[in-house]
Parts: sequence; structure tokens; C-alpha cells
Amino acid sequence: MLERHLKKLRGSLRLKRALQMVWASSPRWTVVGVVLVVIQAALPLATLYITKLVVDTVALGATGANAEGFGRVMLLLGLLALVGLLTAAVGSLSGITAEIQGHLVTDHVLEIIHRKSVTADLAYYEDARYQDTLHRAQNEAPYRPTRVLGNLLQVARGSLTVVGVVALLATVNWILALLLFVAVVPSVIVRVRFADRTYRWQLRSAARQRKANYLSWVLMRPDPAKEVRVFGLGPPLIDRFLELRSLLRDEKIELSRARLLGEIGAQAVAAAAVFAS
Repeated sequence: MLERHLKKLRGSLRLKRALQMVWASSPRWTVVGVVLVVIQAALPLATLYITKLVVDTVALGATGANAEGFGRVMLLLGLLALVGLLTAAVGSLSGITAEIQGHLVTDHVLEIIHRKSVTADLAYYEDARYQDTLHRAQNEAPYRPTRVLGNLLQVARGSLTVVGVVALLATVNWILALLLFVAVVPSVIVRVRFADRTYRWQLRSAARQRKANYLSWVLMRPDPAKEVRVFGLGPPLIDRFLELRSLLRDEKIELSRARLLGEIGAQAVAAAAVFAS
């Protein structure tokens, strides 16, 4: 139990540090991204509600023979089209914002890595654990803080939308709201679980990934080319590289297969809940 709480605490600290990096690199764009997420969460609710008004108006007998009712239907359809255009526009703006923010975060994190690298004691460069950490920082730090923020914003957007839809359905029948909640929960559990498993795999595989990258560098760079050819090191280095890549690939495929099965199960639950409703 204690170990579980410590693990959650460490995860929270990593999340906090990632968000601090994102904010430090681009506070203005972070605010813009949050605002766009709130708008994206509200637009589906607006679409759902306007559609409801259209159906209600038609159900009350608003036909072409009724000029007032027909005008109301056309107005609602116009609003529905406007919401659709806003959804597309906000989605595009969100994508541009994420791209700009990604570049800013990458530059900021690489600057931190470079400053730490030039001030680190030379003894660290002989430490395998330091090399593994540096490898993860070089390969993941430039994009991971932005990805963390993006995932959090997606979760926030989805949560706001679900809360709104549940509130609307609750006004019709609370059982429908409960079914929607049941449909969402398994998918969330699967995503959180496999995000943690993927992170742990990346930690375990850092040493093999670094070795594979080093072997690739030795085989392709001009500096060691003479030694590789003189001593006939090409074939054994290639074999070792392929062995490492095969291990990494098999582990990644197995993780992806398990995630696929989990997502299929979650989708099955969601589909059952939708049909039940």
C-alpha cells in the first residue's frame, strides 16, 4: 500500500515538473491552448442542444405549411452549421497552437539539457546510469512535456464534454446518464494503465536503445569507419544491432497487442452501454 502511494506521489511530481517546463517555455500559448480546449468542450454540447431544438420543433408540427415554424427550423439549422464551422476553425487553431507550443517547449528543454551537460562533472560521462538518463532526456524531454500537456488538455476537454452530456441526459432520464458514465470509465482505465506500462517499458529499455543507437552511429559515421573495416567489425556489429532492435521491437509489439485487447474490451463495454441506452 505504501509503495503504491509513493508511486503515485512520484508520478504527480513528474507531472508537475513537466507542466512547469511547459509554462516556463510558453505561458501565453499555454493560456491560449486552455481557452481553446474549453471552447472545444462546449461546442459538442451546443451541437447536441441545437439538434434537440430542431427535433423538438419538427415534432411540434413545424412544417413548410407553417411559415413561423419553418423559419425557426431554418434558423436552428443555420446555427448548427455555424457551430460546425466554429468546431472546424477551433480545431485548426488548436492544432497550430500545439505546433507552436511544441517548438517552444523543445527549444526550452534542449537549452536546459545543454546547460546541464556542459556543467556536469566529467565522471558522469563514464557512468552508464547517467548515459541512460541523458539518452532519455535527449530523446523524450523535447516532446514529452508538450505531450503531457496535450493529453491533459484532451482529458479535460473530454471530461467537460462528458459532464455536459451527462447533465443533459440526466434531465431526460438518470439511467441514460449512468449508462454513459459506465461507457466511459473502462476506456479511461485502459488508457491510464497502458500509459504507465509504456512509461515503465521506456525506463527499462533505455540502455538497449542507447546501445542500439551507438552501434548505428559506429556503423554509419566516418570517424570509426577505418577501424570497422580494418578489423572486420561490420558484420558482428550489425548482428548485435539487429538483435537489440529485435528485442525492443518484440517488447513494443507485445505491449501494443495487450493495449489493443484492452481497448477492444473497453469499446465493447461502451457499445453495450450505447445499445442499452
